Amino acid sequence: MGTDVLAETLEATRAGPAMSSLPNDRWRRFAIVCTQPDDHGQVNFTQAAEDAGFGTPESTRASLAVIGHRLAHDPRMQAAMKEVAEKNFGAALPAAVEAVINIMMHSNKNSDKLKAAAMIFDRGGMPIKTQHEVKVERVEDFDTKVARAVSLAKSLGLDPAAMLAKIGIEVPASLSDTPESGVLMTKTELIEDAVVVSVVPTEEWIGE
Repeated sequence: MGTDVLAETLEATRAGPAMSSLPNDRWRRFAIVCTQPDDHGQVNFTQAAEDAGFGTPESTRASLAVIGHRLAHDPRMQAAMKEVAEKNFGAALPAAVEAVINIMMHSNKNSDKLKAAAMIFDRGGMPIKTQHEVKVERVEDFDTKVARAVSLAKSLGLDPAAMLAKIGIEVPASLSDTPESGVLMTKTELIEDAVVVSVVPTEEWIGE
């Protein structure tokens, strides 16, 4: 990276909170250089330390390598490099949009065209709708099921032992206690009682 470009980038990124919190401009220059990989997509921390102004004319490559390694693994530096990288991504968005559109319009491979079109749909507010089905299954052992059946029978005033005996199930003694009301009603009695209640007129229905 040229000196002029480095200076301009340093000035443009200085205002970011992570960059501003670094100790000095050498640290900030190191962060910028590290977010500009070489033609092979690699970052040389040793060279980045030298380009940022660390070391002395007498510093060996080994010494610069130690400095570069420590800088690159410092949490403050990593936060600053992330901040600079995000700014670079933002600046590259127009080029990225153009690249996707060019692939969709001019690629000779239909698969690439479809991928580019899907990206445009997704980013353009028309994402693919997905549906997830969640199945919840409650598994109960036999004793738990019997206990629930007994509880339900008691709540209706029925004899759980008599009901379950019809399907060949014997109610354990611990579950066959008489309901709190002390009265067991047959199904017929329960229905008859409900009918009687339903035909008894209220005062409001009778009138004064």
